[in-house]
Amino acid sequence: MFRYSCLWNENKLRKYVMECLKQVMYVIAITVVCLAGAWLLGIPVLSALYGVDLSPYKYDLLIMMLGSGLLGFAGLLANLLTVMRYQNAILGGYIAVSVIAFFFSDKAVVEHGIRGAVLIYLVLLLILSMIFLAEYVYGIFRRRDQLRKANAAQ
Repeated sequence: MFRYSCLWNENKLRKYVMECLKQVMYVIAITVVCLAGAWLLGIPVLSALYGVDLSPYKYDLLIMMLGSGLLGFAGLLANLLTVMRYQNAILGGYIAVSVIAFFFSDKAVVEHGIRGAVLIYLVLLLILSMIFLAEYVYGIFRRRDQLRKANAAQ
């Protein structure tokens, strides 16, 4: 993150955004590889490991893997928002998702069991990722506008 901090502090927004996009592509690539591995090997390996047929839960495993990819994306965005000094925005995102989880998690699990649990996991991480992404985009445009005003004043 040091390199990102330097780019941000030196107002090299284009380079900062390009480096961030590169990291997002890595998260996507790792998620796709993990999804493929889970699709091919996940259930057979877990079934052998636990001595139980887990084949009915293949899609649940894939949903969890997708949610974990979103967790990686949200974690990356949280780090980038920290570089941008938007820690309060991160806190707001976590509070919003916590409130949603509080009201909907029990119902999802009671009504839909394992599938409800993995779907609420996926939805919560999707919401968190979208909140962090909106905050990131807002921060980039705000910084760009600040730099334009500063350059115009000179």
